[in-house]
Amino acid sequence: MTESVYHPTLEEVLDGAVATIRDILIPNLTDAWARASAVQLTGLLTYASRLPTELVFTGRLMEIGGAIESLLASYLELHEPFAGRHPGPHTEAGAVDTLQLASDMLVYAIRNQNPASEAIRGELRPLLVRQLVEDSQRTSAMLMTFSGATANVER
Repeated sequence: MTESVYHPTLEEVLDGAVATIRDILIPNLTDAWARASAVQLTGLLTYASRLPTELVFTGRLMEIGGAIESLLASYLELHEPFAGRHPGPHTEAGAVDTLQLASDMLVYAIRNQNPASEAIRGELRPLLVRQLVEDSQRTSAMLMTFSGATANVER
């Protein structure tokens, strides 16, 4: 009979490191610089534990790319200003092209008043805002520890 061995996830390992630093190390550090560095380290580890996986990254790009493609296919008035432009491949380099195209479409939506502009503001913009909020929530743990203040990590 083979026993199953539990292997913690990366998130669990990093969360355990944060708890150890927060609950054991920080309370016992007397040097202010060491305490501030330990606090910042907890923020960095918390941020790392919540980084999106490659699958999530690709899914987010596909979601943006799909919204852009749908808009480009649905509105003739977008054919001229965005002729030949399409979302990039689902890679880091392609993400730059996809996000630049999304940005250019948002600028178009601000400068023009037509059904395509309304669709961009009603479909693409909310999608991008939602993803930005998700990114902000993911990075907030790290940002809250930049000052090194222990009140941000101590219970």
